[in-house]
Amino acid sequence: MTYYQKYRPQKIEELDLVGVRGSLLEAIKSGNLAHAYLFVGPRGSGKTSAARILAAAVNCTGRKGTGLGEPCGKCDVCKGVRKGSEIDVLEMDAASHRGIDDIRNLKEKIKLSPVKLVKKIYIIDEVHMLTKEAFNALLKVLEEPPLHVMFFLCTTEEHKVPETIISRCAKLRFTKATEKEVEASLMKVVKGEKLKIDKEAVSFLARSIDGSFREGHKLLQQLGNSKVKITEEEVKKMLGLAGIDDVVELLKMSLEGRFGEIGGVLSDLERKGVGAGNLLESLLRSLQEMIRVGVADGDEIGSKVKLAGFLIGSAAQLKVSPLPFLPIELALLEVGLKTRSNEPLKKEVVMESKPVVTKPKEVLKKVVKELKQEVKQEVKKEVKKMGNNSLSMVKIEEEWGKFLETISVKNRSVAGLLRASKPKVADGNNLTVEVFYEFHKSQLEQDSKRMLIEQAAGELWGPTILRCVLGEKQVQKPEKAVDRVIEMPKEDEYVKSAEDVFGN
Repeated sequence: MTYYQKYRPQKIEELDLVGVRGSLLEAIKSGNLAHAYLFVGPRGSGKTSAARILAAAVNCTGRKGTGLGEPCGKCDVCKGVRKGSEIDVLEMDAASHRGIDDIRNLKEKIKLSPVKLVKKIYIIDEVHMLTKEAFNALLKVLEEPPLHVMFFLCTTEEHKVPETIISRCAKLRFTKATEKEVEASLMKVVKGEKLKIDKEAVSFLARSIDGSFREGHKLLQQLGNSKVKITEEEVKKMLGLAGIDDVVELLKMSLEGRFGEIGGVLSDLERKGVGAGNLLESLLRSLQEMIRVGVADGDEIGSKVKLAGFLIGSAAQLKVSPLPFLPIELALLEVGLKTRSNEPLKKEVVMESKPVVTKPKEVLKKVVKELKQEVKQEVKKEVKKMGNNSLSMVKIEEEWGKFLETISVKNRSVAGLLRASKPKVADGNNLTVEVFYEFHKSQLEQDSKRMLIEQAAGELWGPTILRCVLGEKQVQKPEKAVDRVIEMPKEDEYVKSAEDVFGN
């Protein structure tokens, strides 16, 4: 069992988000719960956990006294909800059950009374993935629901949920967790699993996961598998992150015009395995905080704003640059040039010759110009090589199985994602792959996975640029019976892909 499942909150008072905890406790104490709730917030913030707790609360048989209250956590109902085995508490993933037929089926089922509980609960995750027709069908259900039914709709993208649906629900917003809230959640796991980990490592991990409890538990489990004491350096190594000291120092070097030191620090971070994308994100986050503090204190922030612009501009170049760290280095140098150019020129006399004027601005301009020219030349070479390629869709389809085997050797998880996808269009050196779930698309578009796929494809078919598009999985109509023998596949590709992605 994963840490996130094992340490999932079982009571409202155990929820990691303090604000949500208070709102739900007030609702429970009032005894006046709505028939439908819309939980809005980022992934891993505890929306499904809260829905399960409320499902247990309204049906708990072991609670003392009358009225609503915290679930006891010990009765058969509470245990069944926790295990996901309670027949009257149904969870539905709208990402894979998004059509009108799925909602029509739900509409028929809700007419039936609960088998043994007081309330029949429907938890619909990623509800924004429903089709327009499915939303219309759901709206009719929410307008006149049976008294024995409650709905909990969860979404990460509220703007995709129709206003008509939102208006029929009581909305509860789940915010991104603070570092303190994430750290408290991680410490529950540390104590429960008796992990040997430095407090600094827990704090660093809490700062690095962008407010997701689930992501924090997953990474902590990976670190805990090593069976050795977990240090801050181990966390940085696993995440491919630069330490906050290195990030702040790089920003200072740039803003203070100490451009001669920037290259050495970046080379050191690259040797340590820090990812260019992660470094860029860390630089921008720290710079954002510096700008906010500067605005609050009334300090000059012009150079910081310029640096932010240069760094944001370098993001697009990371994907095409043969040297991933170079666009970041150029951005840091460019604002350094602006800073140094404002300093008075220093004169140096060499023996009795004519005074030599050292102009930092001109020197740095030359360095930046040469670096930019080098990048342009390398990019042109890559573009020229890739422009000569003409991918063959026929060949790709014929060798897709061989391609998946090649990927599987390098990364089973990526191979699993591709098994649940299919090649769609080959145009020049562009290969478009059709995927059927948003999760698969977001995973395949991650820089590390995309580069792995492009490299493997390049070995088979020549230079390749990967694109992913989201398609809708179609239900095939049965063909008319004909006299022929059909060879069934030896194993279900979707099962195999799931095993590759999540493990057997």
